[in-house]
Amino acid sequence: MGSLSGGWVQMNIGAHDPNSFLRGTATFTNGPCLGESRTIKSFSLISGTTYRFDYYVPINRNPQLAGPVQPNTQMLFGCDKSLDVCTNRFANQTRFGATPHVPKPESAI
Repeated sequence: MGSLSGGWVQMNIGAHDPNSFLRGTATFTNGPCLGESRTIKSFSLISGTTYRFDYYVPINRNPQLAGPVQPNTQMLFGCDKSLDVCTNRFANQTRFGATPHVPKPESAI
């Protein structure tokens, strides 16, 4: 399902909108990276439905070192804590309690 080069992973996501995965999580479910999770920072189209996903923190190991078996990854949609995403992506407007305007810790001085 993916391959690694440096600090990114290449994934075929089928019919999903790649924007749905921004700020989401990728967790490896087999191979040398079993159990490792990373937050998705950005993506870029490679071809067709195959994208390059970059992470905020690089992966320390190559997930393909286990041999010819492709690494499996569980991808979870991201949330920007806006009412639009809460309503349209997650159908969870009744529980909306997000704080989209709170600055990230590294930007608050």
